[in-house]
This record gives sequence, structure tokens and C-alpha cells, in this order.
Amino acid sequence: MVFESISAVGTKFAEIVQPHVDETQSINIASATRKDLFLAAANYLEQHPADGVGLIFQRELMAASSPELEWWIRDGEKFTRQEFVNDPDSPLFYDYEQLEWFRGGFGAEARTVAGPYIDYLGVNDYVTTWTIPFVIHDRTVGVVGIDIKISTLEKVLIPKLLKAVDRRAALVNENKQIIVSTIGPLPSGTLVETVPEGYVVLPLEVDKLDLALLVKSE
Repeated sequence: MVFESISAVGTKFAEIVQPHVDETQSINIASATRKDLFLAAANYLEQHPADGVGLIFQRELMAASSPELEWWIRDGEKFTRQEFVNDPDSPLFYDYEQLEWFRGGFGAEARTVAGPYIDYLGVNDYVTTWTIPFVIHDRTVGVVGIDIKISTLEKVLIPKLLKAVDRRAALVNENKQIIVSTIGPLPSGTLVETVPEGYVVLPLEVDKLDLALLVKSE
């Protein structure tokens, strides 16, 4: 499962970060620590189909000299650190604390699947972001997350959705947004505010996630 793999890499990140974090001080990720985080991230990306992985901290917990995001992405056959603009006065400021994947993983301390959306300030592709709380010294300090491209999810999920009645089905998230679909008029990203005529919504039993299938009524 996706979240089990995120939890596993999150545990590795915590083992690297925790010895360098005092319970009462702000967090400062040194260059040596970042190298260890990169190795853990690269190992994850080598073994999983995610397009990006990393840590995102609550801004107020970070030392002024330490970036709030430690994020790595695929770059051809290698992996590189993704740079973000953290200057609030810049038009490219990455105000991630207002985004669904951070509010869910950090604010609600819940497993969260955000999107699909176009990651304009990141990899500039159609992605979903999956996050869980990142906990150090028994306090949630941010989130651990991964990005998965919609094209990657489609390769895995569309063959399963095609087994539905009339080969038409869609995976829907808790915000009623379609993640992956084989229903022509309802592609990925569509917001399903009302159930279309001739379809029903079937809740999925997925641990700690509110997902559902939109399928043709029989």
C-alpha cells in the first residue's frame, strides 16, 4: 500500500532528523543531515513509482537559515533536490501551508490524498500528493509526502476500473474530485458535486481514507 511505504520512509527520515532536534528549539537541517535524507529519498524513489518524496515542515518551527522543504524528484535517471521560493514577497512564493495536502497531513494529522492538480510551482505536471504527519519528540512538526503522477496511477488503476459495468468507473476522493476515471465525460480532476444519472457511489473500505467508486448502476 502507498501509505505503508510513506510511513516506512518517514520512519527513516525521523531517525535521521530526530538526533539533531531539541524538544524546545527550532529545527535546523544541516548539510550533513540533508545528505542522509537524500540517500533515504533516493532509495525510496528507486523502489517506488513516485515522482517526488520528502519532508515539509511547519514554517514557524524552522530556523531562519533552514529551508522548510526537503523534497527530491526524479530527473531523468537521477534524483535532484527540488528548489522552492519561500519569500512571501515573491510572486512565486510557495504558500504550501494553505494547501490541502499540508492542512490534512499536518493540521488534521490524517492520511491525506490531494488532487489531482497541476503542480505549477513544483514539477509542473498533473499529480496527486499523498501525505502523513511527520512526528518528532511526540509532536507533529510537518508532513512526509510523495507525489504520484496521474499518468502513473492510470497505468495501475485503469485496468481495474475497466472491470466495472460497461467498463465505466471512477475513483473519487473525499472532496468529490475524480482521481482516475474511465468515464469519458468525467476525466481526472472533475468535481462530482452531484451523482450523474445512471451512476451510484460506492464507498471503499480503505483504512483511514474516505475514497469511493463512481460506477454505473446495474
